[in-house]
Amino acid sequence: LPSMVQSASNETRVHSDATVVPPLAPLPPIVPPLRFALVEEGIYRGAYPALSSLRFLSNLRLRTLLCLLPEQPAEHITSWCESHGVRCHVELVPVFKDEVMLTHERAAELLQLLVTPEAQPLYVHCLDGRTVTGTVMMCLRKLQRWSLQPIIAEFSRFCRAGDNPRPPAPHVLAFVESFKPELELGRSLPSRLPCWLALALRLPAANHQERHRQVSAEERLGAPPAAPVPAGFSLERAWQPTSRGANGWEAATDSEQTPEAKASVDPHSRGESLLKALALEGYSMKPGYSRRLNPHLRPTATE
Repeated sequence: LPSMVQSASNETRVHSDATVVPPLAPLPPIVPPLRFALVEEGIYRGAYPALSSLRFLSNLRLRTLLCLLPEQPAEHITSWCESHGVRCHVELVPVFKDEVMLTHERAAELLQLLVTPEAQPLYVHCLDGRTVTGTVMMCLRKLQRWSLQPIIAEFSRFCRAGDNPRPPAPHVLAFVESFKPELELGRSLPSRLPCWLALALRLPAANHQERHRQVSAEERLGAPPAAPVPAGFSLERAWQPTSRGANGWEAATDSEQTPEAKASVDPHSRGESLLKALALEGYSMKPGYSRRLNPHLRPTATE
């Protein structure tokens, strides 16, 4: 019995001398905003960020928060932007009802902000991440030379009625169809463009840079790669109609390109870009069909 008492006293002394470590508080959950999606490298879209979504947005290392709202954002958003060094750009846009509460000039100004490399990474949102944000994204896709069918399909995926995609309203579709990037933007594009847009506009220098420039993971997280706009580039010329191209547009004919531009473009990459554009629009490639579209394309094993 004395030995048991001595053992109990020693155990009590050990526990009394030990430091009591309180349990760690659980970290807040990482919750993305509603309808969050990656548009292109450096551009994200979604709905109004709730307080629970701010930790998720912090991991994106945003530089700009573009708010398309009918009123000023809540205090928790502005405070978060100030504490994280994020520029909060607020564009007051009323809710779309029977008409689009945007002008083509304002849409062009928003596109200029979206495609500015110094403003990326960027998160653009409206109240629900559907109509207002979707309309601006449709204008961006038109700047990227997408045809109308995939533009409508992308918009419909974010505007679902139950399990069925819902196409844009007639007034929204009319606004996008009448939006002409070559007239609204003109020569007001930034001096440097993200590589995904430079490739869409078929800038030869950007095509060469995208294939040969090595970008580290840290640099890609800090700022998406960008390419300079060649001197004398005109968006009007890039939208000149020709008889070639999947959507009826061509940046410039071979006779109009300079020798430096021709040397910087691999002829095989033209066929690959055309196949990607056709795959994006849902076309199926049969043996020999791709070679008839572009004779420079290498023959496949089936041919």
